[in-house]
Amino acid sequence: MVQAEQAAVQHVEAYLSDLQHHDLEAASEHLADDVVMTFAGADIAMNKEQIISALGWDVGAKGRFSFERLSASDATVTIALTETNDFLDLLELPLIEAEMTFAINADARIQSIVYKQAGAASTDPETVQRALAPAVSWAERHAPETLAEIYPQGRIQYSRESAGKWVELLRRWRTSQNSVN
Repeated sequence: MVQAEQAAVQHVEAYLSDLQHHDLEAASEHLADDVVMTFAGADIAMNKEQIISALGWDVGAKGRFSFERLSASDATVTIALTETNDFLDLLELPLIEAEMTFAINADARIQSIVYKQAGAASTDPETVQRALAPAVSWAERHAPETLAEIYPQGRIQYSRESAGKWVELLRRWRTSQNSVN
């Protein structure tokens, strides 16, 4: 492995390590100020502030992931990622599979991230909404204020605070389901 390629891999692995430890402040230091994260097949582009805010969801939902490096070059690293979190576990959804490509700039910061979802969720984007429907129906009756806060207009708010509230709501829903059965 050439020195530039090794440096790119080290930068990406340090970023991912910080994410695994839910240290968003440290993770943000690996990102260029003008970093852009895009999602293959979707018209979404996130700036640094939006990336860190969205990663807060993973912290609040106690996200866990593993990865393996697929390829690396002087300034690009591609990984295969599998992830889950308490939110997905409580909905009994499978691991999320994705491929991520990181481009490293001359200042040794991540300049861009391309996220490409793979696996079952990539072929059926409504998987989460279908799994969520019974919990939402329950919450409309038992926790309408919380639901209104974390699911306005039927859209999940991806933030650290919202994730924690979703996990708590889903735990209450699961408990109610278990006491009925």
